[in-house]
Amino acid sequence: GTAQKGQVSAAPKFTNTWTAIGIRSAYRSLVVELDYLNIAYDPTTNIATDKDDNSNSIVFNSAYRFDDFKPSFKYAISTKKVNESKTYDRDNMSLALEYYPFERTDFNYHLAYITQDTDYVAASSVDVKTSQLLIGFTGSF
Repeated sequence: GTAQKGQVSAAPKFTNTWTAIGIRSAYRSLVVELDYLNIAYDPTTNIATDKDDNSNSIVFNSAYRFDDFKPSFKYAISTKKVNESKTYDRDNMSLALEYYPFERTDFNYHLAYITQDTDYVAASSVDVKTSQLLIGFTGSF
């Protein structure tokens, strides 16, 4: 309703819910992970529909450390829904190689190839495909 003189209108309360469920298996130098992620946003653009916006993702990650090198592979699929209508599907993939030149440190050089493919549902939207080559270093200083 509308606020009368002397009355204060309360703003609607919004809550967001983040859910993550995963499993990780490690055996010697091999690590395999599988995760399910969900983010549910309360409606912000169309309060009358009272339908949540959702992002769902499934992520697979694997890595193997041998000597000074650690190759890894990561793949993720995601779906975004607004007012219970799908807006896009997204696939992400990365291949990486890390090189650890110093023993017992986290410092490493890395090379990664990353792709992302977003397929929009709306006919008027343009699908987006990107690829990157990443070269860098990380470590605790």
